[in-house]
Amino acid sequence: MAQESDSARFHEQDRELARRTAAQLAGESTSVIHFAARKVVYDVPGRRRNGTQQSTGATRVLQMIVMAPLAILYIPVMLFLSLLAEAGIQLHSRRARQVSVHGDRACTTPSFADAVRASEGSLWLAWSKSQVTLMTTSDHGPQVVWRSSRQDRPELKIAKTTVRWADGSRVEFDLSPEERQRVTERNGTP
Repeated sequence: MAQESDSARFHEQDRELARRTAAQLAGESTSVIHFAARKVVYDVPGRRRNGTQQSTGATRVLQMIVMAPLAILYIPVMLFLSLLAEAGIQLHSRRARQVSVHGDRACTTPSFADAVRASEGSLWLAWSKSQVTLMTTSDHGPQVVWRSSRQDRPELKIAKTTVRWADGSRVEFDLSPEERQRVTERNGTP
C-alpha cells in the first residue's frame, strides 16, 4: 500500500510540474489532466489507420472495392456511437487508452496525434484560455511535445473527451476513471 501512495504522490508531482510549465508558457491559469492514451488510430485521407502515409493508385482502388460491403455495416454503427459520445455518454469499449483522429486530407489534427504516438513517458494535456499543450514528463522534467495557441487553439471538451479544430477535424480520447472523477469533482478544471 505504501508503494501505491508513493506512485500517486509522484503522479501528482508530475501533474503540478506540467501545470506550472504550461502556465508559464501561457502566462495565465492552466488546468492539466493525465493523458493515458497511447494507441493512435487515424481516420484521415492519405493516412493508414496507424498513421503512416497511405499508398495510392491501383492498390488503393482494390482495397476500396473489397472494403465497401463492410463500410455499409460499419458507418451506421459508428454514427450512432458518435452521437452518444457527443451527448457525453461513454460506452465501455476495448479501445481504452486510444486516441482517434478524424479529419480531411488538409487538416492539422495529425500533428497532435503524431506527437502522442512519438512520445515516451507520462503525457499531460494542459489548457488555458489561450492555449492547449501536450507535454511529457521524465527525469529531465516536463517537455512540450505539441502546442497550439491563440487563433489556432482547438476547442477542448474534457468531459466529452474531445479536442476539435476550426477546420472540423477532431481527436477523441479516453480518460482514466481517476481523471474523469477529478474533472467531474472540479467542474472541468482539474
